[in-house]
Amino acid sequence: MVEKVFVREYLESLKEDAELDYIFVFLLEAMGFKIVRTTKGSRGQSQYGKDIVAVKNDEKGITHRWFFELKGYDDRDIDQRTYMKPDGIRDSLIEAKDADFTYNGIPNFNQLPKKVVLVHNGIIKTNIEKTFNGFIEQNFGEEEFERWDIYRLTDLFGQYLFGEYLLTDQDNIKLLKRTLIFLTEPEYEFNDLHILIHRVINRYKQKPNQRELVKLLATSNLLAVLIWHYSKETNNLHPAKYAIYLLVLQTWSFILSEKAQKKKKYLEAFNKLLDNQLRFLNEYFQKTLPVARTSKGLFTTVGFSFEPIGYRLRAFQYLDDLIYFFSMSNASLHDLNELRVYENRQKEEIKLLVENNWEALTCPIMDNQLIPIVHLFSFFSACQEISDYDGQFLMRYLVKCLDQICIRHKTKNVLPLLGTEIEPLINLEINGERPSDYSDGSSLLINVLLELTAIFNLEWLYVHCREVFKDLVNLQVLYPLADLEQLEISLFSKSLDHEYYAETSILLPVSFEDFKVKTRNKDRNPVVLKTNDTGYGFLKILAQSFYRSEPFPFEWRQLFDRINVQIINH
Repeated sequence: MVEKVFVREYLESLKEDAELDYIFVFLLEAMGFKIVRTTKGSRGQSQYGKDIVAVKNDEKGITHRWFFELKGYDDRDIDQRTYMKPDGIRDSLIEAKDADFTYNGIPNFNQLPKKVVLVHNGIIKTNIEKTFNGFIEQNFGEEEFERWDIYRLTDLFGQYLFGEYLLTDQDNIKLLKRTLIFLTEPEYEFNDLHILIHRVINRYKQKPNQRELVKLLATSNLLAVLIWHYSKETNNLHPAKYAIYLLVLQTWSFILSEKAQKKKKYLEAFNKLLDNQLRFLNEYFQKTLPVARTSKGLFTTVGFSFEPIGYRLRAFQYLDDLIYFFSMSNASLHDLNELRVYENRQKEEIKLLVENNWEALTCPIMDNQLIPIVHLFSFFSACQEISDYDGQFLMRYLVKCLDQICIRHKTKNVLPLLGTEIEPLINLEINGERPSDYSDGSSLLINVLLELTAIFNLEWLYVHCREVFKDLVNLQVLYPLADLEQLEISLFSKSLDHEYYAETSILLPVSFEDFKVKTRNKDRNPVVLKTNDTGYGFLKILAQSFYRSEPFPFEWRQLFDRINVQIINH
């Protein structure tokens, strides 16, 4: 009973027509309907009373064309207003009956008997019920019409979606409710969601088959929609972004572990989860980017004493999120001219964000901020064109990053902090002196930045920085171990550690020319992932950002082959 109340309250809380449209498709797929058409991409156009068209056998085993007309939000209850208004319930049902819909993708589709279903996440009011029933009797045969109201929807969603994997026992119910209750708590780390995802996947593994797979991946989509919905209710999309990142990564890791990355049904279902994420991120950046790209747009006066740290942490994470969003968006573009236009626009957006948050984004305070920095350089490298202005921007950025690291060492006696804990940074800021637990004896970031001086031919910068760092820090670089199959599964499921081996105590030659030759001759072979073959290469950006796993060396060394000598000598 508790589960049914939870489902009904969620369905009743949907405040936008599009929300009901979107989640209803998951239900139909879980029920075994073959979807012919949805409202996606056609909002604002006449649907002829057919928001969703599908095919399925009825209870008697007869294959029907099913025409679903969805009414939500202001129109969810059937009353005098919603029934009689223009393009209201009455008009929509008449159109569904009279306007024909043809489709040649399924044999004999156009000759199948049809059934019209009115779907609304509300009730029918008493004062219109007699009129409505009379209208249905006059216009539809005995088995040509059904009405799915909030009670029917509650039963169906409970049976086919929530009840299959999410609300299967009290433990799952507790985990889901804790996730939604603590969604916007600042210190919440989504441990409940981690556990819930693993329980859902393990339940599938107990009885793996095609139909269960559809339900499993529909559950992932449902979780994403639920979390996004409740985040919007609190006007805070940030935690939902984190949670959906986790869902995408864990689901893809599961698909890789099943060796199913080339199986059509898996990819079709996973694509829907990615479409979900793309839709959410588009909404997130439409809301935040206009502010973020203004002068110090990522700075906040809330928690002012923390802002010297918070501004930099927030800015680097936002930059990495934006790069992932752009990379993900570009993956579906196959027209090279169109892609070039998009890439150039995106580069300008990134430059504007960085320039207007220059103070934060050119001052890495943690060593793992090499991740967004490498992603920044890699994004430009992967674009079809790198203009002179692009090259100048990247060089200015590189110079400023190294300059800020040197300044912080001179003024605060620290280098970028190792690890993921920020307490030593907070203590440094509060007390004004280096804490005893501050760890900066080695660095991956500084080594990457120095290698970039070789790529951009910045001899003066290398000579200056070598004097600062040569006896100060143990420079390191990480390489992946040989077992690429297990490494790839781990990449999308956890933070990498034992999957790397480290080259340590890297020496800096006195001669810049020697350093350039040495760097150019280092391993820059790409790590070949199965994920790339499926067209999901952008997921690597997300995995490295989310789990704080250091990029592979080829990701910045590939710039040797892209940066034009004319740019760097300009």
